[in-house]
Order: sequence, then structure tokens, then C-alpha cells
Amino acid sequence: CGSGGELSDKRTPTGTQSITTSSDYSALYVANTDHGTIGRIPLAAGGAVTDVRVGERPTRIARANGRVFVTLRGERKVAVLEEQGGALVEVGTVDVGAEPFGVVASADGARVYVSVSLSNKVVELDGGSLAILREFTVENQPRWLALHPSGESLFVASAMGGHLTWIDL
Repeated sequence: CGSGGELSDKRTPTGTQSITTSSDYSALYVANTDHGTIGRIPLAAGGAVTDVRVGERPTRIARANGRVFVTLRGERKVAVLEEQGGALVEVGTVDVGAEPFGVVASADGARVYVSVSLSNKVVELDGGSLAILREFTVENQPRWLALHPSGESLFVASAMGGHLTWIDL
């Protein structure tokens, strides 16, 4: 974050998405739910598309500090990959609960937030150790997340009933 709650790099994604850029902005990463992969699409002409197998039903993706976080709805987990020389390498998974859907990371990668829709909660992970730090109860199948650029507020939209929840971090 920059001063006044602004991002130091305005290209940093702050909301739940199924596509994001690599850290150096040379490629796109795309969650491919049907095939259980993350596609890496180079932006330069002639680059080959590669797929990294991550697990069952990858749904949303976030990137911060050289790591890529992917919700795996079919496995109750978040897959964690690292960017290594133009490739993505899986370094582990974190069990979070039934149907993880949305994921967003702080700009510095210190915190990662995961909406776990059927468990009615949002999980806060340490971006380095991947330990679960806190859990917040959010009713009505929380799915979509938006992190305020200041890192002090998290907004959660639920699938049922049109609920929007604000979490003071």
C-alpha cells in the first residue's frame, strides 16, 4: 500500500477473479475449472500456452509476492504455486473447508483471504507460512471478495439473498 490507502502499483488486483497476470506482467494465469488446471498464456507473440495441473475444480485465482493462490472447490483446499522463471510450480495446499470459492491477497502477499461458501466463513491465511490466522463467519454462501487497497477492510458478497458483508480487518 502507498500513502492514503492507495496501492503502490495500481495494477494490483484487489478482488476475486478467474484470471490474473504474472508478477512481471508478461503472461496471464487462467483458472480452467473443467480441466483442473491453471493455464499460463504468454502475452508475447509466439509464446506457448502451458497448463499446470492443480486439482479438482479450480475456481478463482490471486497472485501476490511471487505466489499464486487457487481455490479448489472439488477438494476443500487452496493450491499454492510459485512463479519460477516463467513457470508455475506447486508448493503446497491448504485445507480450508467445503467449497472454497473466492480468493484475494494483500498487495504485499502477507495475507490471503478465502471465501468458503458451504462452510459460511472467510479464512485469513498467512501468505508466507500458509497457516490459518483467523476465520470470520459470513452467512448465505460467501463467494466474492474485494480487499480495500488500505488492507483494512474486506468486502464479501454472498450467493444467497444478496448479502454484502464488511469485515474490519
